[in-house]
Amino acid sequence: MENKKEAGFWQLMGAYAFDTIILFMLSSFTTFPVAVVLASSDSFTLVPMLGISFFVYLFYFTFMERNSTKASLGKLITGICLQAKSLTCWRILFSYLIDGIIITIIYCCSIAESSGDAVGDAMGHLFGPVFIFPSYFVICEYLFGKTLGKSVMGITVVQKEILK
Repeated sequence: MENKKEAGFWQLMGAYAFDTIILFMLSSFTTFPVAVVLASSDSFTLVPMLGISFFVYLFYFTFMERNSTKASLGKLITGICLQAKSLTCWRILFSYLIDGIIITIIYCCSIAESSGDAVGDAMGHLFGPVFIFPSYFVICEYLFGKTLGKSVMGITVVQKEILK
């Protein structure tokens, strides 16, 4: 495995911002029908919606980063990719599963700290993941070189080589 330069802060920020937009759209399309069906009943709709969003997140990164480019759409645009001795589907899945659990815990803690202001809480629940998701990945990967999930699974985010 050759050593490549680690991805820079703005590359990481751009990649995860773009991926966050894509995941927000995919999650919205997949959770909206569930929300409509469950809103008519007295059941709690946030739990199924979080579960669906979590699986969308897992499969998006596992599918995108398992292909020959070893990068999601955001990483492709900013010129970064994953690097590991053996980049298998399971290794990618488990690294994002660990990271996803950490992000979900952070998000649930922010929900638990609700102020009681209906408009503010609704905006926080809607846009909270949009800020928590890229913040976690960018801060961890910029400061420590990798997230906790990628560290456990031996994956690093590096700059792609420019073909000459």
